Amino acid sequence: MTAKLRPYSAADAQPQLSARTVREVVTFYVKQEGALGTHHESRMERLRILGLFVDHCGDSPVDRLRPFHLTNWIGLQSNLRSRWTRKRWGGTIQVAFNAAVKLGLIDKNPFVGATFPSGDDGRDMTDAEFGKLLKLSRPNFRRVLLFLRYTGCRPGEMRSIVISDIDLPNRCITLRSHKTAEKTHKPRRIILDHTAVKLTRWLMRRAKPSGHLFVNSYGRAWSKTALCKHLRDLRTKAGLPTDLKLYSCRHAFGTHAIMNGLPSLTVAELLGHSGLDSISRYVHLANKGEHLLAAIEQALK
Repeated sequence: MTAKLRPYSAADAQPQLSARTVREVVTFYVKQEGALGTHHESRMERLRILGLFVDHCGDSPVDRLRPFHLTNWIGLQSNLRSRWTRKRWGGTIQVAFNAAVKLGLIDKNPFVGATFPSGDDGRDMTDAEFGKLLKLSRPNFRRVLLFLRYTGCRPGEMRSIVISDIDLPNRCITLRSHKTAEKTHKPRRIILDHTAVKLTRWLMRRAKPSGHLFVNSYGRAWSKTALCKHLRDLRTKAGLPTDLKLYSCRHAFGTHAIMNGLPSLTVAELLGHSGLDSISRYVHLANKGEHLLAAIEQALK
């Protein structure tokens, strides 16, 4: 966290709620057990966002703030390229102040009413696009693409895999700390098909016993920034559209699973979802003409 936050003490529980500052509210929030979640990377990202907000207006009295102060601050962050990212940043701030209200530290959340539009749900990666990327990729990044496409896992999950997570006899990888652990309250199991098993076995033979399964050309774990830069460079070289993301491998996995007749609950389990609500965003049949033509014939039998 970039800002130094004064530790919360019993004296802070005294009245004069309207006199609280942003720094006091954020300090109070981050001290609450489990407030930032259990996934290390997500927790550190939330802490970073809150720290930047404290840097901006940490000494401001909460009762002087209004929703536009939050929306204006988000708008000033030129590095936030997508709507989804701006929405996530805004939500991180809102959650902290909502928690302070529930626990009686402040009377109300000053940012109620500040909203951030959602971004596009993304799309699947076509087989032709996947082939172009594989052809132009260096070996380390090619392995990343193959694993994402054949397992449907999240890029963040792939980056976090260490050798001790792998159970090859049962063809699965088990992550105790993961993005949805707070919702599912269970480990994330990445199931491996025969292609992913061969790739994983090959990587294990070359990895350090306690090291990450996927590493860059320097032998270090991939960072999110490095993966995104590699994909941007490949898109430019291959002349592919900018809406093609690493997540498009996951979308393609979900779409193919549905097209091949897997039940929605099974697809949700393979993708690591707690329910069916998110499945629709991973299914892209609008441009699958042959599949839809076959489906209408099947529907009318």
